[in-house]
Amino acid sequence: MPSDCPIVEMTSVLDREDSISVEELVDSISYVLLDNFVKLPVRASILSMAVTKDYIFVLAGSDAGVFKYDRKGKLIKKIISNDYSSLKLWIGADEFKELLYLNQEGGSEGTTEVYDYDGNYQGNIAELYNMPYHSQYVHRLNEKFLAAFSPWCMPLTDKNYFGGAVFSEKGEMVHQLNYFVPSDTLALCKVSYYSFTYQSDGSMLVWNNGGSGSPIVQPYTTLYKVTVDSIFPVYHLFNGNTRDKIDHVQGIGVSGNSLAIETDSSLYLCCYHPKAPHPCPTLCFMRYDIKNKVLQGVNYPPNGILGGYVNHLNGDIPIRFQYSFPLQKVYVSSISSGEIEQLRKSGYINANSDETLRSNKSGDNPILIYYHY
Repeated sequence: MPSDCPIVEMTSVLDREDSISVEELVDSISYVLLDNFVKLPVRASILSMAVTKDYIFVLAGSDAGVFKYDRKGKLIKKIISNDYSSLKLWIGADEFKELLYLNQEGGSEGTTEVYDYDGNYQGNIAELYNMPYHSQYVHRLNEKFLAAFSPWCMPLTDKNYFGGAVFSEKGEMVHQLNYFVPSDTLALCKVSYYSFTYQSDGSMLVWNNGGSGSPIVQPYTTLYKVTVDSIFPVYHLFNGNTRDKIDHVQGIGVSGNSLAIETDSSLYLCCYHPKAPHPCPTLCFMRYDIKNKVLQGVNYPPNGILGGYVNHLNGDIPIRFQYSFPLQKVYVSSISSGEIEQLRKSGYINANSDETLRSNKSGDNPILIYYHY
C-alpha cells in the first residue's frame, strides 16, 4: 500500500451520530412512479436497474425478466425473459453502443450476456468483444474501453482469471487488478465480491469486500479507482486487516443500500453496522473530509430498509442512494408501497410531501427516487 494512500478508519465512527448533509452531492429530488409493475409475477422485486437518456430498464426478480420503461415510468414492454436455468442478477447499460449487459449467475462459470435496447440477443461478452467468458459486471468507460470484474477467488496458478480489469474492444487486457489466492486454500473461498460505484468523472470506485468464508490473503479493505489509464489504490478503509472488521463493513456496491462517491472535497461511504440485526441491518453513512482528514458517521434509523440519512434538501423522506448513473447526472433508489406506508406511519410523509408519495397506497407500484446533480 503506498504510504500516501489515506487511511479512512471506518470502524471508528460506527456508533457516532454526526450531522451529515448531502447538499454537495444533490441539487434536487424528483419521483417517478413505475407503471404496471404490480402486474408482474408474485414476489417480483427490483433486482437491478439501468437509467439511460430515454429509458429505464428494470431487472425484476422471481424470474420476471427485464422491463423497458420511458423516463416518465410508463411501461413500454417486457424485452428479456429471466428463467432459473440462466438467472440474471444485474443489468448495466452501455449508452455509447446502446447495449445492455446482463450478469448471468454462475460465479466462475457465469458470463455477461449482451442485448440491444429492444431485447435482441447479441451474444455473450466473449463472442462480442473477445473478452474472457467469465467477465462479469461489465461497464463501458468510454467509446474504446470497458471494465469488467470476476466475483470469485481464483488460484494463483490460473492466469486466465482476473479480479478486475480494463479491456479494449478487441479484448486486450490493458490494466489488471488481481485478488488471487493460493490453490491450497481455494476450497475455503466461497466467493469474493467486487463492488463498485460509477463516478461523475467517468471513473469507478471499486472495493473487494471479501466474501463468505474467504481467508485474508489480500488486503480486501482497499478502495481502488478504475480509469482508462490505470487501476490504482486511493483509500485504505481500515488501519489493519482484521477479519472481524471486514466481515461486517461491506455494502459499497452494485445495488442495494450502497455507495462510494468521491468529490473534490469528500469521500462518502456506506456500510453495515457489525451489531446490526438480520435481516434488517442498521446502516452507517460516512463522510471523509479529504483536506482535513476528518471522518464523520451517522447510523441509519434501526428500522432497516426504511433507513436513510436526514433529508436536509427538501425535508422529505430519508435519503438512500442505491444506483449511480453519471451520464444522466443522477443517483437513484427505489421504494415500495409497503415502505411508503411505514414511512407515513412514522410521520415522514405528510401534507408537505411530494404528491407522488402522498398518493401512493398499499399495493401500488414502486416509486423511483431521482437525486439529480
